[in-house]
Amino acid sequence: MTQVMRYRIADLGKVITGRTPPSTKPECFGEEFPFITPSDMDGRKTIRTTERYLSDAGYSLLRSNVLPAKCVAVSCIGWQMGKAVLTSRPSFTNQQINTIIPDRSRVDPDYLYYLLTTRREELKRLGSVGTRTPILNKNAFCALEVELPELTIQHRIASILSAYDDLIENNTRRIKILEEMAQMLYREWFVKFRFPGHAKVRMVESELGPVPEGWQVQPLPHLCSKVIDGTHDSPPPVKDGFFLVTGKHFTSGFIDFDSCYRISPDEHDKVMKRSKPEPGDILFSNIGTLGSIALVPADPKFSIKNVALFKPKTAALSTFLYCHFRLPESLEVLHQKASGTSQKFWSLQFLRNLPLLSPPEKVIALFHHQVEPLLSYRLLLNNKNTNLRTTRNLLLPKLISGEIPVEAATELMEQIA
Repeated sequence: MTQVMRYRIADLGKVITGRTPPSTKPECFGEEFPFITPSDMDGRKTIRTTERYLSDAGYSLLRSNVLPAKCVAVSCIGWQMGKAVLTSRPSFTNQQINTIIPDRSRVDPDYLYYLLTTRREELKRLGSVGTRTPILNKNAFCALEVELPELTIQHRIASILSAYDDLIENNTRRIKILEEMAQMLYREWFVKFRFPGHAKVRMVESELGPVPEGWQVQPLPHLCSKVIDGTHDSPPPVKDGFFLVTGKHFTSGFIDFDSCYRISPDEHDKVMKRSKPEPGDILFSNIGTLGSIALVPADPKFSIKNVALFKPKTAALSTFLYCHFRLPESLEVLHQKASGTSQKFWSLQFLRNLPLLSPPEKVIALFHHQVEPLLSYRLLLNNKNTNLRTTRNLLLPKLISGEIPVEAATELMEQIA
């Protein structure tokens, strides 16, 4: 019989609430040390890259808050409350995150991470209510009680679950490389104009600057049969139904269905009459989370809200437009032209009037021939990750609770290794 001990979070190590360098000290930000905020908690187990970093000056200012590798950081504010990640190297967090520097004589850091991911709903309930932004204060967080088996069992459970996350992380790296390859080819052909046969084509002036002779500049609808958007209503969530996808559900060019809520079949039918996503279409976030993009997968069964929907006229144009709107340079130009103050947006009219480079059909076809296999392989790897996450998420609470014996899960782990 495995012995289980009850502890408070405060008993499992030192708990640190993060801090943000004052705006009067911009020199504290740089490229040296990850500065973790809730927005960086995007489903990764381990944080290796962040949106912002601190400099050596920032390290000196906040040295009492530095976190070594293998600390468990937990978001304690708003809708992201309860999200957890592991640090990978000396890091810092903002004040919206409480982090445990684990006492490894009592708890395995990986096991503690997995354990806390099963307690997210409870952490949300512990947060202060009645305020516009719920907050879980440090005292309430430290008082949370958890049950731990002996260390050897913790290590074994953590290693089983980590096997899934290691595969997911490896696939994610490969997805990123494939994306970079596609962007590099797009940049060579359609930004630097070093496409096959370019040496025989002279450059001429256009409203977008010099372009190869014979290439045109056309508005987006010239390349698409439709440029429309999804519903602007907020259908009520239901337990079973169809996913409602918004711009915040796009991750690395894919739709993260795990973060979507569902709407009823009747509400879904209403939205589909307005905008029906089909395979090869492009979803483009044009309000709030500007510039996020995703290709519509095969057999789509979801509705869209507050996102633009492009229907490219051909599969080759779908590949071309996807690569164009994924290019950071393209988005930088668009961001400069966004409307709105409190919430930025690109209107449908703006998108419909957007001038785009329109290369000859044979050039688009050749580009598609070379890039489409990269995008297809990305999709295959992403589907594998979806399956791995599903299996891991099914195992996780059952391993933590003891419902599934470690031995049985070890056999399953060996099958995927």
